[in-house]
Amino acid sequence: MQRGDARERALSEGSVQLNGVQYSILRDDPVKTSVVRVSNVSSEHSIDQIRATCMLFGQVEKVIIRCDGAVDVHFQSSEADNFPRILSR
Repeated sequence: MQRGDARERALSEGSVQLNGVQYSILRDDPVKTSVVRVSNVSSEHSIDQIRATCMLFGQVEKVIIRCDGAVDVHFQSSEADNFPRILSR
């Protein structure tokens, strides 16, 4: 889902129709997630800059470069209660 409101509507309905087929969808439990993938990252930004920015939202364990323009930010497990707020950013 490209837009947040479309995603929320589909999640509240519990399904989405694609090419005439109805698919059930479920919301992941954000508490079980501690990694955020950030895409469209400029090559001008260092891992230290990305970590510093993410630290504004919670304690970061590590930052891993995944592929061109994408990094995975691993937040500490102590951020579990804070993770819904982190994901909403």
